[in-house]
Amino acid sequence: MGATWGKDESGVLGTAEGRQSGSDLTGPWRISLRNYEVEPVGKSGPPPHIDRMPVGEKSVCDERFLGLLGGRLGEHAEQHEASVFGLLPDLTIGYLNPAWFRFARDNGGEEVSERWGLGAPVLEAMHGPVRALFEREYRLCFEKCRAWQHDYECSSPRVFREFHMDVFAIGGARGLLVINTLTAEHPHGSDRVAMKPEESLYLDEHGLILQCGYCRRIQRSDGSERWEWIPEWVENQPDNVTGGLCVPCYQTRFPSGSQ
Repeated sequence: MGATWGKDESGVLGTAEGRQSGSDLTGPWRISLRNYEVEPVGKSGPPPHIDRMPVGEKSVCDERFLGLLGGRLGEHAEQHEASVFGLLPDLTIGYLNPAWFRFARDNGGEEVSERWGLGAPVLEAMHGPVRALFEREYRLCFEKCRAWQHDYECSSPRVFREFHMDVFAIGGARGLLVINTLTAEHPHGSDRVAMKPEESLYLDEHGLILQCGYCRRIQRSDGSERWEWIPEWVENQPDNVTGGLCVPCYQTRFPSGSQ
């Protein structure tokens, strides 16, 4: 599959023409070219690197996702203040808008951009029941060509952040567009007293550390329901962390009946 570009008189909008063998995904499509860069991705090749792109200045798009972002939809995604990413049917990342790179720049910079660039499996960012929930809902959006909304937490060691996520099936359910809108941001409160990373207090009988997949607090291994905030393990997650759900997050964020 390939793509060729042409500019209109303004030099801002252009036409992408491409064809994917064995499908009806053909051009032309009109999308913004001012901050747009196309990244061809072969099925057998490694995910492309985007470290050559100034973080926060451009978006990137897999060729397989390109034909799904035509017209106003593409312009809306490019100009959106929220972080927007696209998913391909194999649940790998096929598109990242400029706001995504701005968020990455402020929360890990190049490491975030390289790890979660085009071709990255989005489910690897989650574990435990949270991963199972997202996988099920993403696949249902593809299968039933439907939308999904969900609220989730994505906090740093020092700042609480909550997002509202809107997921839309686009292009006849050949891709998903995921919009992540920041709804709350403030320093952590008194309910999250910073604790020291003392493994002896949190290791279970299997040598694992149980972390809530939403709030990222750690459960004490003494059999109690004490989940504690350990900033060092939020910033640098230990290799022996496994995913779970604390009671408050299960009650407020997990859909009723989901296991």
